[in-house]
Amino acid sequence: MSLTSDQKALIQRIATKYNLPLRKIEEIVMSQFKFSAEKIASGEFKAIRLAYLGKFSANPKRLEHLSAKRKKKEEENEESGSSGE
Repeated sequence: MSLTSDQKALIQRIATKYNLPLRKIEEIVMSQFKFSAEKIASGEFKAIRLAYLGKFSANPKRLEHLSAKRKKKEEENEESGSSGE
């Protein structure tokens, strides 16, 4: 993941303040976003609370709609892939 200049500056300030390696601070800062992305990608996305940012959730009907749309697209891709053989 590419970091913005603001994110890099924040990581640098924290690393300097606590005398820790930049890589370690970057892992700590980005861990909540990595966790969120993994939860969302797993399909078990109910609600995620990020400190100082809020609680994020998805409407169950919207999730059903997106799942159905993804399944339909995958089926269409399988059909078009097998007809070309």
